[in-house]
Amino acid sequence: MSKRDAFFKMTYGLYLISCTDGEEHNAYIANTAFQVSSQPPRFAISCHKENYSSPMIERGKAFGISVLQQDTPLEFIQRYGYQSAHKEKKFGRLNYKRGKTGVPVVYDYSVAYFECRLVEQVDVGTHWLFIGELVDYGMLSRLDEPLDYAWYRREHKAASPSKAPTYVPEEGEAMPGSEVLQGAPYACGVCEYVYNPARGDVAAGVSPGTPFEDLPHDWVCPVCGAGKMVFTETAVG
Repeated sequence: MSKRDAFFKMTYGLYLISCTDGEEHNAYIANTAFQVSSQPPRFAISCHKENYSSPMIERGKAFGISVLQQDTPLEFIQRYGYQSAHKEKKFGRLNYKRGKTGVPVVYDYSVAYFECRLVEQVDVGTHWLFIGELVDYGMLSRLDEPLDYAWYRREHKAASPSKAPTYVPEEGEAMPGSEVLQGAPYACGVCEYVYNPARGDVAAGVSPGTPFEDLPHDWVCPVCGAGKMVFTETAVG
């Protein structure tokens, strides 16, 4: 057991955060969404400053929270949790309705939803904390259990993406680009994780200095769980 494991004892759910700026919709997976007051009822979400959604929430002054069900497919989480809308517009495949604020309320794999009007924005470092006052909510399924982060990590053996507020580097992990490489680095085509041969993947039993070509055939991306076939050679930095 590592001291680093303490971070994963904090409990979180997994949610689909939706937003609009009036011209375009977007959605992303978050594990930081929670109620912060009861009167008036207010909710907070965390969004990385470099995320495509951050300026949309600022401009649109609203956001939606869809509570994901436990059997949400991994492909859905990969698409909305690890792929950036900077590269691919990904909202069109979702089923939704326009809420009272104009923000899209997403139905796919959702147990419940909350629609909030933005009332405050707090700079917390790498992320914005967006605080919204509740304007509408509802149940979408009374049978499905909500998806929590501990279950997701245990079942899918996947880690937080680097822009998640819960991202924790491996102990002793150097900054990317600071090591002498043992072969070329390879980038995941799903979540952009870069396998660096100099670091290896100790958690998966891959020793530092192992070239990508020598990874076991069943090795998967430690972030999103994608297989080796989606990786391509890339440059450092």
